[in-house]
Parts: sequence; C-alpha cells; structure tokens
Amino acid sequence: MEPQFCLLCGARLTKIQIESHLHFECSKCDYIHWLNSRPCVDAIIAREGAILFTQRGVEPHKGDWDLPGGFLELGEAPIAGLHREIAEELGARIEILKFIGHYVDGYGDDPYIKTLNCSYLCKLLSPVRFTDDDVVGYDWFPVDNLPPNIAFAHFKKVFEDCYEDIVAAS
Repeated sequence: MEPQFCLLCGARLTKIQIESHLHFECSKCDYIHWLNSRPCVDAIIAREGAILFTQRGVEPHKGDWDLPGGFLELGEAPIAGLHREIAEELGARIEILKFIGHYVDGYGDDPYIKTLNCSYLCKLLSPVRFTDDDVVGYDWFPVDNLPPNIAFAHFKKVFEDCYEDIVAAS
C-alpha cells in the first residue's frame, strides 16, 4: 500500500524521484519517507537430509511453508535476531554453521514492501518445543522433496546456494 501520510506531522505525502528511486515527501515538513527493504533473517536447519519448515499462521502466505525466522527489531543485529526468532517460533536454540547470503524478496502483494533476507545454515542445539508464535506447525522435509507451497521466492535461490552445505551438515 502506498504511504499516504507523514510519520512526523501527519500531512499528505507526495511521490518524488531521488536518483531514479521512488520515495515520498511530506508536503508540509519536507520529511522524506524512504522506501527501503526491511531486514529479515531465516534459518536453514538441516538434519539427516531434511530441512525444518514452519507453517505460516499469518498473512501473507498463510498456510504455506516458511523457513523459521522473521523481521529484525529496531537496532537488532542479524545473528541476535535469528536466535530470538528461533526461540519465539520453535522454543529452541541453534548453532549457526554458515552465512549463506543476502536475498531480496517481496512480502505479499504490496509492491512497497520488500525484504532483505539474511540466510544462515544452522543446526538445532535443543529439541523443538513448538511455541505457536506466528506459526501453526512445523515439519521436516527431505532436501530433495521440498513442499510445493513454499511461502517466499528467495528460498529457491537459498537452497541452490547451499544445497551441498545442507547435505554435508546432515
């Protein structure tokens, strides 16, 4: 959804171009609403040739399979955010084995929301104690038979980039 009002003073925003990128400027106080990708983290947790997926309980992509993870909090470092998200979603602790990469993706149908995903290969250090944060379940899927309804497009590239690492970590 296109931003309409200034976060500082509430006046109407107008579209502007800055270095060929669309942004929004306040008509009253000149505040610029930057359209930046939102930082996220996700964990590829591998075990015995399978990957742990969570089933989304919220939109977008409610009911689809997702990697455990989520949005970073303001000022939160990616690794701290990943540990927090795993604790919230799975009630578990992880060891980060390897940084896989950064991936840009969309978030639902809103063209103004993009994510910058920091993806990590991980292993569980404690059992999963499902916590029902914003997921409705979890399951393990063989690395060569992933679920057909995967929530976000960047996962395909993540798996391509770390397939051999997933197999080795299993």
